Amino acid sequence: MFWLDVWVGGVAFRDMFSRLFDLTLLKEVSVFEMSQLGWGMDGEAWKWRRGLFVWEEELVGKLCLLLHTVTLQVEKEDMWLWKLESTNNFSVRSAYNVLVHHHHSATTVSFQDL
Repeated sequence: MFWLDVWVGGVAFRDMFSRLFDLTLLKEVSVFEMSQLGWGMDGEAWKWRRGLFVWEEELVGKLCLLLHTVTLQVEKEDMWLWKLESTNNFSVRSAYNVLVHHHHSATTVSFQDL
């Protein structure tokens, strides 16, 4: 989801550009749909409840600059890989092994927590 998922910059656009999210008419639109509508400054993806103030238009400009760095790969399958197994398949055993054998100083896991 364009506004709701974290897919660019580590924060959802809903949070990063909360004012624009409040004003948009397309709150539950996918990234692909927004891309197809055109997310440049004059793109059809930008549909607002009302006209924007100058400072809000500047926010749209910042968002457009951020989106300019995005390259969508629509021909590639969208999937997650579990890199801790050679088969790339998730298992409870592999997750357990990571928690037990790979303690990080920032993450302390006790046996009871498992």
